[in-house]
Amino acid sequence: MVTYAPRARNGRRYTALVLLFSLPLVWIALGSGLIAAGLGTRSQVEPVAGWAQTTGWVAGFRTDLSPYDKGPNYTPVIAFRAAGHVVTFSAPEAPAPPTVGSQARVAYDPRDPADAHDLSIGSSWEGQFYLGVGFLVLGVALMAFFCWLVFVRRKLAPRAGSTGTGHSGGRHVRSG
Repeated sequence: MVTYAPRARNGRRYTALVLLFSLPLVWIALGSGLIAAGLGTRSQVEPVAGWAQTTGWVAGFRTDLSPYDKGPNYTPVIAFRAAGHVVTFSAPEAPAPPTVGSQARVAYDPRDPADAHDLSIGSSWEGQFYLGVGFLVLGVALMAFFCWLVFVRRKLAPRAGSTGTGHSGGRHVRSG
């Protein structure tokens, strides 16, 4: 007589293990993405060594509508003077419209003034970066815990029918 119950139980166990190990991988991927986004934003809002700094102004902004966002995003257009010319560039997106004419701190490459960064938006990259670090640490900790739970703890658990004392029915049982 053929029975399929053990296979079904093993199949469910395999599915549970896949789901169990997928959760930390999602947290690790989310954390890595947030860290990358934070560092990408940082490269646009931090001064670069050897670059000149000046004060510019918000010359205008573009409104971008995305079907994925809840509302519009605003891309400020910053203008500043360098070597007697007015240079404009687009700053990172903002959730609120910037005030046209307001001042903006600008860092730019003296050899190529069109390569510029808006320093006035502050350190918004830190929130993304540290949130990503938190997700990454949590994901690695969950992965380590699940590995311990599945691989180490299972080996330490006593087998079914065993008392775990090394004796069986009053007689000494030799291992080996």
